Amino acid sequence: MTRNTRKRTAAALNTDPPPAPAASPPPPSPAPTSRQASPAGPVTASDDHQSEPATERRPTKKARLSMKEQMALLVRELEEIRGSLQVAEESVRKYRKYKSMYVKEKITQTTHLIPHPEGERGRKGWTIRKALQLEGNTDLYLTILASVREVITAAGLDWNRTFHRQESAHLADCFHLIKEQNSYLKKFKGDWPACELVISCMQNKRKTRNRKRNSGVPHHNSDGEDGDGNGGGDDDDGEDDE
Repeated sequence: MTRNTRKRTAAALNTDPPPAPAASPPPPSPAPTSRQASPAGPVTASDDHQSEPATERRPTKKARLSMKEQMALLVRELEEIRGSLQVAEESVRKYRKYKSMYVKEKITQTTHLIPHPEGERGRKGWTIRKALQLEGNTDLYLTILASVREVITAAGLDWNRTFHRQESAHLADCFHLIKEQNSYLKKFKGDWPACELVISCMQNKRKTRNRKRNSGVPHHNSDGEDGDGNGGGDDDDGEDDE
């Protein structure tokens, strides 16, 4: 090996190797969006609001139509309620009106009922026909007298006894039936017309019976139909038996 060759070999051995090329940096990873989870954890609602501006949602056309339908339904219901309220108010008004009329009528009836006449009944006092205001209505007066005779028997009164010896329960039933069968007597106060008519019929019955007995004509003493021919149409002297 020559001297030059040895020098070149030694120079080659002492020479440093060339530096290695520098590594290129890794490409940057894309930034996570609001809808993607970051390595640190899931995206929260606050992060979403911070990343995107909040916008007010407007109702869709379908929702707006639904709201209109609901408003129309509420309006119809309100109208129905108003109609029902008007009907109820009208019913209350009519009730108050008829109640007032009824009260006034009852007050009028109570105030204008014909009371018992003053004085004594008989030729020297007042007569039943005049007290009942039937002087111009003979048919009604005789009809009432015929009804009274029938009721006296139906109520169980004893024709052989005087009025004051009759049982009070039978008298009460008799007065009630007379008033029920003769509505005209309801314009008088209490039962005094029925009472006076019963007394008159029983007195006339007794007088007719006495006349027949004195004349020798047989008489019936139970049905009360053998009166003086006019059913007691003429008032007696007003004196009752004791």
